Amino acid sequence: MRIELQKIKNAVVYHRSVMYLLAVFAVLTSLFGVLADEVVEGDTLPYDEALLQLVRSTASSTLDRLFVIGTDTGGVIGVAVIGLMLTGYFSVKKRWNHMLFIAFSLVGAVLLNVLLKFIFIRDRPELWVHLVEETSYSFPSGHATASSALAVAVSLLGWGTRFRWLIVAGATVFTLFIGYSRLYLGVHYPSDVLAGWLVSGAWVLAVYYTMHRP
Repeated sequence: MRIELQKIKNAVVYHRSVMYLLAVFAVLTSLFGVLADEVVEGDTLPYDEALLQLVRSTASSTLDRLFVIGTDTGGVIGVAVIGLMLTGYFSVKKRWNHMLFIAFSLVGAVLLNVLLKFIFIRDRPELWVHLVEETSYSFPSGHATASSALAVAVSLLGWGTRFRWLIVAGATVFTLFIGYSRLYLGVHYPSDVLAGWLVSGAWVLAVYYTMHRP
């Protein structure tokens, strides 16, 4: 009888978690849809440019060096290195589900970002001379997408541990730093970065739900 009650309790907890996950997924995709529509209409441009100018007002040679280095080491290259390290670690530990989750989350987010860039074909901002060279389209931000995909994936895997809040805090700081670096360098609008966060969050949640269904 006790075993049956525990099974029922576990099932209730699982289904409640699934409902939360699906609700967050719905919110993220809805927000992206609204944001994308506003971007296509050009309605976000005044706010985008105003925020970029505000960020630009904080510029200094020290911050220039910090964000140029940070956006490279912590961006797509950094995410790829960290992702390979994690998949390697999980493969050694034979945690195949974790390994595949990280791989699908990161690779899928990057491919989705490339697809969306070619769908929306948004030019990058040209408000000042860029400190780094970028040739791809602007919306959504690839760096924001990749970094937040890694952050969300690691946070989900670490949620069941006693280090959950430390992991979430570190992942949040990492994501915000990379996103802000793209604004500081003038290669993305704020709406590009926000879109990257929304897309990657929704994608990783979808992968997590698919791979953890009973």
